[in-house]
Amino acid sequence: MARDIELRAAGSTYKTNPASNGPFVLAIDQSDALYSFTKNQFWTQESDGIRIPKVDAMSWKVFPDGDSTDRALINGEIDIKLNYGLAPLARDATLVSKENRALIDNPEMGFVNFLFVNPKVPPLDRAPCRDAIFYALDKLDLQAVRGGSASVAIAHSISPPTILGYDNSYNPYPSGSNESGNIKKARESLAQCGYPDGFQTKMSYVAIGIGKDIFLSVQKSLARVGIVVDPVEYGNFAEYFTTGIGSPDTMSTQKIGIAATGWGPDYSSALSFWAPLVDGRKIKSAANQNFAELNLDEINSLLDQLDAAATPAEAARLSKAIEKLVMNEAVYLPYGVDRLVLYRPRNLTDIYVQIALGNQYDIVNVGKLENPLK
Repeated sequence: MARDIELRAAGSTYKTNPASNGPFVLAIDQSDALYSFTKNQFWTQESDGIRIPKVDAMSWKVFPDGDSTDRALINGEIDIKLNYGLAPLARDATLVSKENRALIDNPEMGFVNFLFVNPKVPPLDRAPCRDAIFYALDKLDLQAVRGGSASVAIAHSISPPTILGYDNSYNPYPSGSNESGNIKKARESLAQCGYPDGFQTKMSYVAIGIGKDIFLSVQKSLARVGIVVDPVEYGNFAEYFTTGIGSPDTMSTQKIGIAATGWGPDYSSALSFWAPLVDGRKIKSAANQNFAELNLDEINSLLDQLDAAATPAEAARLSKAIEKLVMNEAVYLPYGVDRLVLYRPRNLTDIYVQIALGNQYDIVNVGKLENPLK
């Protein structure tokens, strides 16, 4: 803060005069869109037991699009691609190459794709009717729609693997042995809610990219148990998340029972993930992220405790407790966690994915071999 005041007084900003307490400082050449990291003369290895840099400098360049960046990476013109993984074209070509496949890392990210199942719209105001959707959904087909197992890991719980409290074994609504849906359990749930032959509802989605394909997959899988799903199509994400799914009034008046969406936290912390989705004190009339309008005293109290948690173990315990309460409501139906396809050339050493960076590569300790092993 003090430095920011000094810069402004001098007619400058942090953008043009960035600071660093780590091993590198940032230099920017705006004319050529070239950026570089050079050694920080004020940093010493003795002062830092975490970062152990292997190179004296790094340079990086901004490319116009993902495909051109990928070509430069695969062709050896650059060593690392930052800002997410390979785009679909290079991803698919790399994964079919046995040689290149050995150079791939495929970490899960903090973004969860899910369906919002609206408890305000009949007959979904009956919990067993919502349960039926949870059991009938074909997660395997949705995984294929989103690009296959390299792009999406099938999700059983709403929390992502990047936050404290995530439990890979937690699966309150099993989707069958091959994740294509548990038809028997779905039919049992329909009978319990008084609609043994199914019912009719609406689903909203954005008709961009794979949006319609997601709708068609959901429609097809739920039809197997008699649940008829009609489309409510939006043309852009801004409208969808402000006055569409983001508007409790719209969802209620238009009687939209299902909505395609997803969520990833700004920071890899449990509170950053949970608070927007489930805190009843954050419900808004527009651009609302607590889609289900959950306002349970027990959840709100756990969120306050999570905010004050003093240890990682305490935060993990509280996050698990929140998740069980949320999943018990059967309003957020997770089906996939996004994955990155990262490519690292053979000549790089000491490169690893970092949860704090969304499971992208951390380059601070990276090294480079002149003659890499084959």
